Amino acid sequence: MKDKNKFKKYICYAMIGVTSGVLNGLFGAGGGCVVVPAMEKFLDMDEKKSHATAIAVIFLMSAVSSVLYIRGGWFDFSLWLPVTLGGLRFSDNRHRGQDDISVNINSAGTVPNRSEHANKRHKIARLFNIIKL
Repeated sequence: MKDKNKFKKYICYAMIGVTSGVLNGLFGAGGGCVVVPAMEKFLDMDEKKSHATAIAVIFLMSAVSSVLYIRGGWFDFSLWLPVTLGGLRFSDNRHRGQDDISVNINSAGTVPNRSEHANKRHKIARLFNIIKL
């Protein structure tokens, strides 16, 4: 019985991977839209673990796609660096919840209705943003 459940789990892994790969092949992206909810529903993963795993999956598929695009001559190196730097510059909120993102945009120094720890974290993030400039 245990081997049968293990086999079903591996089939589920494979089906999630195949679906993600087909979407990536057809559209050049979109696998994460399937991978995250599929891992949550069919593999009983929590949200953070499924997002982290999906990012690793997407990273590898993106690397393969990038190599194919570069080989095909469709990659614009003059755009790559500025767009990448811009994305890195504004990506400090990737690990926080939606509430923190809206506070980061709207606040002017301290975060109202937050604990002292949250205020310190917010000030450190703002300092890091200035340093990244």
